[in-house]
Amino acid sequence: MEESRDFRKLQIREFPKKALRGTAEGRFWRKFKSVKAVQQPGAVTHVEFCDCAPHDLAVTSSTRAYSGSLRQDGKALVAGGETGIIQVLDAGSRLVLRQLKGHSRAVHFSRYAEDKVHIFSAGDDNTARWWDASSEESLLRLGGHTDYVRCGATGGASRDVWATGSYDHTVRLWDIRTGKCVMQLQHGRPLEDVAFFPSGGLFVSAGANYMNIWDIIAGGRLLKRVSNHQKTITSVQVSSPLGVATQSTVIGGDGPRLISASLDGHVKVYELDSFKTTHSSRYPAPILSMAVSPTLQTLAVGLSTGLLSIRKMKVQTTEAKTEELDSDAPWWKRRKERAVRKTRYYRANLNDQRQMETTDYEVAQRKPVRISEFDKLLKGFNHKEALIAALECKHPDTHHGSSLCQASSTSRPSCSGCLCGDAGSFIGY
Repeated sequence: MEESRDFRKLQIREFPKKALRGTAEGRFWRKFKSVKAVQQPGAVTHVEFCDCAPHDLAVTSSTRAYSGSLRQDGKALVAGGETGIIQVLDAGSRLVLRQLKGHSRAVHFSRYAEDKVHIFSAGDDNTARWWDASSEESLLRLGGHTDYVRCGATGGASRDVWATGSYDHTVRLWDIRTGKCVMQLQHGRPLEDVAFFPSGGLFVSAGANYMNIWDIIAGGRLLKRVSNHQKTITSVQVSSPLGVATQSTVIGGDGPRLISASLDGHVKVYELDSFKTTHSSRYPAPILSMAVSPTLQTLAVGLSTGLLSIRKMKVQTTEAKTEELDSDAPWWKRRKERAVRKTRYYRANLNDQRQMETTDYEVAQRKPVRISEFDKLLKGFNHKEALIAALECKHPDTHHGSSLCQASSTSRPSCSGCLCGDAGSFIGY
């Protein structure tokens, strides 16, 4: 016991906890909780929500079908394929309603127009086509790209303007009324996804590990280049400007958000003023597709491993909020009662009026000294084993080798058995 008293234990350094800066945007996206993870037969190459309620989700995951997209009313679905044939299916019975034949290679992009009658498609034959779904006839053949056309978008001020992105590093804007290219943008890398902003004046193109923000009204002027990913950006989306409006309270905020997903496994959210990252989410595998519901309450992410991750925002009910606000009980009453711990000391009997004798003396009971494993090894001058034991313990603060070596230097004059060069110094690992 004397040896335990004389031995000076290793003092574990305690550092103040790092203060986390919470932002309103970060708190909003942290409300999204994983509600479902579905394993698909192949890599999830495309996910898309329907525009109308209840906002069904169309998932494309195979090597034979691409770019499954629901019509605006949610009753029909259009999808491209590896054979170049575009199929229109009934969303309820899944029967094939139409087959559009015209592309000579795989079709990676197909969408219904706002009129619910026409379809826009683009494929690996370097062309885009404008179809009449009722007659299965190709009305326009839009050529100009010199490589695969892999993405497209519509929106903006005019629904007659469609954009296509190609592996030839260019984005082309097409006017369906004239059948001509009205603008060409040079991205600089193969295009993976494109999207219009809700206002229609801005446009975003994604390729390689960066995104370009273009001003369409100013003639295609490059406003900003955003590069916050380490690998290729595979999906980009501009969310709805108002989010969810329930009981005069906008849950999703009052402005649109730019969201990107990449092969580095991150989904990042940007503000549209300075295009700085306001939130980032990590996924266990490369991301091939991503979509946010129009109500801004559900986030769907498709991974290269075939896993479909669906996260939904957890909204606190009005009744729960009312109970929390109307509770007038003080904090010390609402807190759970702590378990009463047994004490080692004995209280004197207050009813006993006898006084202590002057000849009596108190004896202090010696408490056993508890020594950790690395302290025992340090006591035996086993510095190498002590370092290993300190690194394997549950105290992360003991990973500072300077404390270990300083303690070992006080145990003996030299420190030749340790991993340090001189007494009191430490070589970092």
